[in-house]
This record gives sequence, structure tokens and C-alpha cells, in this order.
Amino acid sequence: MSKSKQIRYAFSAICFISLCYIFDVTFAITPTNTQFIITGDMNNNKSLVITLNKALAPILSSCLKPALDQHQQSMSQYQFERDCVIPYINGAWLDKKMFLRTNAMLAQAAEDKLIKHPKGQAFPIFYPAVLRPLLEKSLTRKVKQSSANVIVKPLPSPLPKPSLSPNSLYNNIGLLYLPNAYVVPGDMFNEMYGWDSFFIVKGLLASANYILTRPHSVVWSASDKQLVHLSDNNKSPYYYYAYVEKLFQIAKGMVDNHIFEIDFYGGFILNANRTYYLTRSQPPLFTEEALAVYHFATRDNMPYDETLAPFLKQINNKFTQPVDYKTWLKQEVLPAGIRYYRFWTDPTDTIFAEKSNPRVVTTRDAAGKSFTVYRFYTDGVGPAPEVARSTQPQNVALYQQAGEYFAKHPQQNLDNWFYNPKHRCKGLQVHQNCGDAQFGLTQHFYASDRAIRESGFDLSSRFGKVGQLATAYAPISLNVLIYQMGNELNTIASITNSTPPVKTTVLQQQKETINHFFVNAKGQYSDRLVIKLPIKSSPSTYLYATNFYPLWSSALTTASMTNTMIHAGLEQHHVGDRDTSLLPNGKQAQFGIPTSLTSSLMQWDYPYAWAPIQYFIGQGLKNQHRPQLAYRVMQDWLNAGDVFFSQTGDFIEKYVSYDALADKRIKYGYAQAQKGFGWTNAVYMQFYNQLYG
Repeated sequence: MSKSKQIRYAFSAICFISLCYIFDVTFAITPTNTQFIITGDMNNNKSLVITLNKALAPILSSCLKPALDQHQQSMSQYQFERDCVIPYINGAWLDKKMFLRTNAMLAQAAEDKLIKHPKGQAFPIFYPAVLRPLLEKSLTRKVKQSSANVIVKPLPSPLPKPSLSPNSLYNNIGLLYLPNAYVVPGDMFNEMYGWDSFFIVKGLLASANYILTRPHSVVWSASDKQLVHLSDNNKSPYYYYAYVEKLFQIAKGMVDNHIFEIDFYGGFILNANRTYYLTRSQPPLFTEEALAVYHFATRDNMPYDETLAPFLKQINNKFTQPVDYKTWLKQEVLPAGIRYYRFWTDPTDTIFAEKSNPRVVTTRDAAGKSFTVYRFYTDGVGPAPEVARSTQPQNVALYQQAGEYFAKHPQQNLDNWFYNPKHRCKGLQVHQNCGDAQFGLTQHFYASDRAIRESGFDLSSRFGKVGQLATAYAPISLNVLIYQMGNELNTIASITNSTPPVKTTVLQQQKETINHFFVNAKGQYSDRLVIKLPIKSSPSTYLYATNFYPLWSSALTTASMTNTMIHAGLEQHHVGDRDTSLLPNGKQAQFGIPTSLTSSLMQWDYPYAWAPIQYFIGQGLKNQHRPQLAYRVMQDWLNAGDVFFSQTGDFIEKYVSYDALADKRIKYGYAQAQKGFGWTNAVYMQFYNQLYG
């Protein structure tokens, strides 16, 4: 190792101990006539330029003005983040055009940007039928005041069984009512998403924490197009504590919205609050977000605001209204969490009277030992509406492309398992494994396609070229999240002096399964094949970033397993001193860890870096006492955000891991990166707080 590297590594270690900011890049902004020149190694040693004689994003014009007015010769990365990026994120949460949706904005929230909308048809808003006495008049009044293009309806009760009917509730647009304001991901995504909301809740709390410790911080007001200075004067309209409370109450309200979904929309947290997601959940992170809200509230003495009691009293006349956060955990969070846990783990828990819970699978290892594992599996049938009727041409083409793939590769479709154009479904009900009328794709294929969308990782070739094997695998990520959820339910029970809902023996069995069944011969965690198919399939050898979820959880059995796992999955792919890179072909990643090493032209594969992956790996490495690696992951994610933001004044949903400015279009799914973007901003904010202490 060179002397300069030794010095830098030693300095990084000292910085970690003192909680100072760690980065080995320079980010100087120097005014040169009509340009700010940003230098450093964040873009393969190429300088970035902010051109001042073009129309800058309003946030950049505002935050750079003081430096220009003072003829400042340079601006450090720290200053750029403090003066430009952080004010933007902390202000964006309350931007009603970009992120925030309230019940006074029902008409705006009802607009569906994912599915083609028939001309002349009103956007429907549905609410639970049992709440009709409470909601019908008030919702109708709010809608009439804001738009004539929206109607309010109660959901059918009970919910109808899914069918292939184009008129089915699950095949059409419709916003599902939620009682509290929420933050949407942004751009095309105009609804409250299941796992996006976990990161957004954590991001809201991170922003609230930042302002709480910096009462005179600055936030960006998009509506006024100006930077606003917060004040510690409680009579000021910009009183910092009022701003903190607002961010916190949105976070708590989003957790309450998830409780509402569990209690009134089928026993689980929805993919998003649209009718076509009524048969589909997302990765289970509910208990983690609820505990985050609880710990913030009790640490910083947040006032308690009850939002669910009027609704819960309609289904339980003995329900007593919580008055503080501990009774909130006991009376609202814990019962909902237990019900949601059963949705994933109870073999008898079904929605439409299936023989058993399709998410629970009993399987055996090579030695014949039996294990219970969990997989993604939805209750919908036929094509997913957000694909077949998508507003995006690339999405609409996905099913036709899948049919063409099986026609060209019959060895991947033995016994017509995924594609059966000669045996089309007749009528509106599914019979056997028929091929649908339009594409010839079977119900086995659509079950897997929906499972990938339920996983949140849509799309990737991780489970087959067109995702056809998704229901045949138990993902390590899901099994870790379920194990963690069981532990957190017991933690909530301990806080509230309640009976632990998950037996210790069950948690021990789940932990053993994670550390035995999901570990391959190389010592790596990986997804495991659990369903035999009439085609050639094998245990997963697809190196995917979700394999590192055990680092984040308490599932690891020993420290030696941590070292083996990191060595096998991360350090063996290092390039030079970039020792967190998960990369093929010697390309450096300096803008985040890509989701996989496979370039499939799908958005959840190489070369894209996504916020959830950075979160789980960054936090996981920190949890496993690997601070150098953890802080490298965190800094790389900040670098991605900084570089792109410096040119656009925006954040996006994902970045090309080796070039944060690249506009690399994907071939399948959503071609363009969406702007906003909820979880990108959220993970940036969490990492920023940890790096700066």
C-alpha cells in the first residue's frame, strides 16, 4: 500500500471515531466567468460544470447566489450539501405538487398516471363499505369542491374473487381512501406505496431530526421558489419546532395509513392504494417503521395525535382510543402487525378461500431435512393491469415479448407451463393452467410476474429471462424481513407489557433456516429453489444485492459468518481501493452498489444503483461493525445525489452506478428514471445524518 493511501485510511479511521464526515473526493466549485466548475473523482475523474448562462433550476439559482455575490472562489462538497441539497430535501417533503397528498387533494391523488384512463370516465375513489356512515358525505363534499371528474364509491363487501373480467374491480383504476396525508414517490407514482413508504417514513424522521438539532437551518419552498430560514422564535411563522412536528406527524400518519390498510383492505399492506393492488402486498417492513416513529416520539417528546379511533370503533365497539405512543403501539400497531405477520407465515391464512396460504412453503434440503420458508405470491389472476394497460409503451409490450420468448425457446416451456396459445382461457374464470386470450401466457406465468411486482424488484432476470421462475424460489430477502418482523413484534409486546405473539422456537427455527438452508457452498446467502418445475431450473447462482440483507438483520449466527459473507459477496469484487463495489468487467462503482452483476437491460439489474439496496447494505455493514465499508457505501450514495443534483436540481429513482449523469435507457419496463424521488431523498438524508454525526 502506498504511503498516501496509508495516510488516507488512517485519517478515515480517526474521522469515524470522532463522527466526522468521511470522503476522499474533492468537490470544489469555482466561479469562472459563466460557469461553476466542479472537480473531483466522482465521475471517473472528469470535471462537472454548472453553466450559469442557462436556465438553472430555481433551487440552484438560489443556493449558489450567496457564493457568487461574494465572489467566492470555491465551494466544498460539504457546503454544497448543506446549502443546496439538504434544504431541498427538507423542503420537498411538503411540496404538494411533487410529494405530499392530503385529503384536501383527493382529486389530485385520484389521478392514475400508470394506467390508461378512458376519456370521459371519472376517477373513482373507493372506501371500505363498513365506513359508509362516516365517510360517504364528507368525501363526496370534498370531491365536489375540488373536481367534477372524481366520484366516490364504497368497495363491494365482501370483496369479489379475482377473475379475468375486464370489468373486474382489480382490473380497473380506483384510488383507495386513506385517512392521513402521505408522501408519494413522485413523478408517475401518484399513490402511497408499501415499501417506498418505509424509506420515506425514515427519511421524514431524518429530516425532522436534522432540523431539531439545527433550529436555524434553511429549507427550500418550491411554491415560493425561495429558501426559507427557520427560527427558534415560537411566534415566527417559520418556527423550526412546528416544522419538525409537521414532518413527524406525516411520518406517524403514514404508519397509521398502513394500519388502516391492514384492518380494512384485506389484512396486509398494499403494493399501493389502488384497486388493482388489492390482491398484492410488498416487502414487509411495517414493524420497523412503527418502532422508528415510536422511538423518535418518545425521545423527543412529540405530542400524540390519534387518527384511527373513529374508524376502528366501527369494527370494534369496545375499542378504546389511545392517548400516548405506548398505548398506540399496544392497541393499534401490535394487532395490525400480528395480522400482517399471519398473512406471510400462517399456512391457514387465506383471502379467497384457497386450500392453504400460497406464501408458505415446506421444502427439504439435499440431506432431506424439512424447512418452512416464505415466498412472494399474490392472489390476482391474469395480466397485471399496470402492464397490460400501461401508459408506457415499453410496459405494454412486456407480455407480448414474454410470449415471443417462450415461442422461440420451447425448452423453457415444457408441458406448456408458462405459455399455452393452443389452450386459451374461456370465459371470465381461470380453469387449469390456461393461456390468456390476448397473449397466450398461462396463470403460472402471471403468478410469477405478479410475485416479482410484489417483491418490489420489477424487473430483473434474477428469476428467469422473463421472470417466469419467481414463485419457484424463496428469496433470502423476504425470509430475513419476516424473521426480523417476528422479533420486532415481540419487542413491541415487551414495550407494551403484552404477551409475545411469536414463539421463541419459531424465531429460532427461522434463524436456523436462514443460516443453513439459504447458505450455499461458497458461504454466500442466496435465494433458494423450493418448487419443482417441469423445466430445467437450479439453485440460484445469481449474485444479487438482496443476498446481503442478513447483514442488516439479527439473523447472522456468528461474526465469522459476517466475515465470510462480506468476503464472498463484496470484497472479492473490489477494484483498487473501492472495496464495496459489486461489479463486473473491472468497472468502478462510485455512485452506489448495483443491484446485480448481470446486464439484462432491466431496471433492477446492473448497472443501476437503487436506494433500498444502499440502505440495507450500508446499515448492515454498520450493524456488523464494518464502519469503513459502511461509510464508503453511504458516501458513494451521497456522491450520486450530489453530482446529479448539481446539474438538474432534481433527484431520481436510481443511478447508473459508474456514472451518475448517465441517461442509460432500459429496454424493459419504465424507460426513463422517474424524478422526485421519495426513497432516494430519504436514504440520502439518513446517510447524511450518520456521516455528519
